[in-house]
Amino acid sequence: MQGLLLTIFIKKEHLLHLRNIEAEYTRTGLGNLWGNKGAVSVRMQLYGVATVFVVAHLAAHDHELDERIEDYKQIYKSHHYHVKKYKNIFDHDYVFWFGDLNFRLAGNDSPEEVRALVEENKLQELLERDQLV
Repeated sequence: MQGLLLTIFIKKEHLLHLRNIEAEYTRTGLGNLWGNKGAVSVRMQLYGVATVFVVAHLAAHDHELDERIEDYKQIYKSHHYHVKKYKNIFDHDYVFWFGDLNFRLAGNDSPEEVRALVEENKLQELLERDQLV
Protein backbone atom coordinates (compact mmCIF):
# COMPACT_ATOMS: atom_id res chain seq x y z
CA MET A 1 0.00 0.00 0.00
CA GLN A 2 1.06 3.55 -0.56
CA GLY A 3 0.48 5.84 2.39
CA LEU A 4 -1.02 3.35 4.87
CA LEU A 5 1.00 2.02 7.74
CA LEU A 6 -0.08 -0.29 10.53
CA THR A 7 2.51 -0.99 13.18
CA ILE A 8 1.77 -3.21 16.16
CA PHE A 9 4.07 -3.34 19.17
CA ILE A 10 3.99 -6.25 21.62
CA LYS A 11 5.81 -6.31 24.93
CA LYS A 12 8.48 -9.00 25.08
CA GLU A 13 6.67 -10.75 27.96
CA HIS A 14 3.70 -11.50 25.66
CA LEU A 15 5.63 -12.83 22.65
CA LEU A 16 5.35 -16.49 23.64
CA HIS A 17 1.54 -16.12 23.66
CA LEU A 18 1.30 -14.63 20.16
CA ARG A 19 0.18 -16.94 17.35
CA ASN A 20 -0.98 -16.96 13.72
CA ILE A 21 0.09 -13.47 12.65
CA GLU A 22 -1.06 -12.57 9.13
CA ALA A 23 -1.40 -9.40 7.11
CA GLU A 24 -3.65 -8.46 4.22
CA TYR A 25 -4.14 -5.39 2.07
CA THR A 26 -6.68 -4.09 -0.43
CA ARG A 27 -6.21 -1.28 -2.90
CA THR A 28 -9.38 0.64 -3.72
CA GLY A 29 -7.96 3.80 -5.31
CA LEU A 30 -7.89 4.56 -9.05
CA GLY A 31 -9.34 1.39 -10.50
CA ASN A 32 -8.15 -0.75 -7.56
CA LEU A 33 -4.61 -0.47 -8.92
CA TRP A 34 -3.27 2.47 -6.97
CA GLY A 35 -2.71 2.23 -3.23
CA ASN A 36 -3.76 5.76 -2.32
CA LYS A 37 -7.03 4.38 -0.90
CA GLY A 38 -7.70 1.01 0.65
CA ALA A 39 -6.83 -0.88 3.80
CA VAL A 40 -4.16 -2.90 5.58
CA SER A 41 -4.97 -5.45 8.26
CA VAL A 42 -3.03 -7.56 10.72
CA ARG A 43 -4.64 -10.46 12.52
CA MET A 44 -3.27 -12.50 15.41
CA GLN A 45 -4.15 -14.59 18.39
CA LEU A 46 -2.87 -13.32 21.71
CA TYR A 47 -3.51 -15.59 24.69
CA GLY A 48 -5.98 -17.46 22.46
CA VAL A 49 -8.04 -14.36 21.66
CA ALA A 50 -8.44 -13.68 17.93
CA THR A 51 -7.91 -10.02 17.16
CA VAL A 52 -7.67 -8.10 13.91
CA PHE A 53 -6.57 -4.51 13.36
CA VAL A 54 -7.66 -2.76 10.17
CA VAL A 55 -6.48 0.68 9.09
CA ALA A 56 -8.33 2.14 6.12
CA HIS A 57 -8.33 5.25 3.97
CA LEU A 58 -11.64 5.52 2.12
CA ALA A 59 -12.83 7.80 -0.67
CA ALA A 60 -13.05 11.48 0.26
CA HIS A 61 -15.47 14.32 -0.65
CA ASP A 62 -19.10 14.75 0.32
CA HIS A 63 -20.52 13.27 -2.88
CA GLU A 64 -18.53 9.99 -2.64
CA LEU A 65 -20.67 8.23 -0.01
CA ASP A 66 -21.52 5.33 -2.32
CA GLU A 67 -17.84 4.87 -3.19
CA ARG A 68 -16.90 4.85 0.53
CA ILE A 69 -19.47 2.14 1.17
CA GLU A 70 -18.23 0.10 -1.81
CA ASP A 71 -14.61 0.49 -0.62
CA TYR A 72 -15.64 -0.78 2.82
CA LYS A 73 -17.44 -3.78 1.30
CA GLN A 74 -14.49 -4.57 -0.94
CA ILE A 75 -12.13 -4.49 2.04
CA TYR A 76 -14.11 -6.81 4.29
CA LYS A 77 -14.82 -9.21 1.41
CA SER A 78 -11.19 -9.41 0.28
CA HIS A 79 -9.27 -9.79 3.55
CA HIS A 80 -8.96 -13.56 3.99
CA TYR A 81 -6.72 -15.30 6.48
CA HIS A 82 -5.40 -18.87 6.68
CA VAL A 83 -6.61 -19.77 10.18
CA LYS A 84 -9.68 -21.93 9.58
CA LYS A 85 -11.87 -20.50 12.33
CA TYR A 86 -10.90 -16.88 11.58
CA LYS A 87 -10.90 -16.63 7.79
CA ASN A 88 -12.57 -13.18 7.57
CA ILE A 89 -12.34 -9.89 9.43
CA PHE A 90 -15.60 -10.28 11.33
CA ASP A 91 -14.87 -13.88 12.39
CA HIS A 92 -12.48 -12.52 15.06
CA ASP A 93 -13.25 -11.98 18.73
CA TYR A 94 -12.15 -8.34 18.51
CA VAL A 95 -12.04 -6.07 15.46
CA PHE A 96 -10.37 -2.66 15.65
CA TRP A 97 -11.17 -0.72 12.48
CA PHE A 98 -9.76 2.78 12.26
CA GLY A 99 -8.20 5.27 9.90
CA ASP A 100 -9.36 8.05 7.63
CA LEU A 101 -12.82 6.70 6.84
CA ASN A 102 -14.05 10.04 5.47
CA PHE A 103 -17.68 9.53 6.51
CA ARG A 104 -19.39 12.85 7.23
CA LEU A 105 -22.57 14.47 8.43
CA ALA A 106 -25.14 14.75 5.66
CA GLY A 107 -26.24 18.33 5.06
CA ASN A 108 -24.53 21.66 4.64
CA ASP A 109 -24.02 22.73 8.25
CA SER A 110 -21.03 24.91 8.94
CA PRO A 111 -18.61 23.85 11.69
CA GLU A 112 -20.12 26.58 13.87
CA GLU A 113 -23.63 25.18 13.38
CA VAL A 114 -22.48 21.67 14.27
CA ARG A 115 -20.67 22.99 17.34
CA ALA A 116 -23.87 24.82 18.41
CA LEU A 117 -25.90 21.59 18.10
CA VAL A 118 -23.35 19.79 20.26
CA GLU A 119 -23.40 22.55 22.86
CA GLU A 120 -27.22 22.39 22.88
CA ASN A 121 -26.94 18.63 23.42
CA LYS A 122 -28.84 17.89 20.18
CA LEU A 123 -26.68 14.88 19.47
CA GLN A 124 -29.51 12.71 18.21
CA GLU A 125 -30.10 15.20 15.39
CA LEU A 126 -26.46 14.87 14.38
CA LEU A 127 -26.45 11.07 14.69
CA GLU A 128 -29.43 10.83 12.34
CA ARG A 129 -27.31 12.52 9.66
CA ASP A 130 -24.12 10.58 10.35
CA GLN A 131 -23.09 8.72 7.17
CA LEU A 132 -21.15 6.16 9.19
CA VAL A 133 -24.34 4.87 10.82
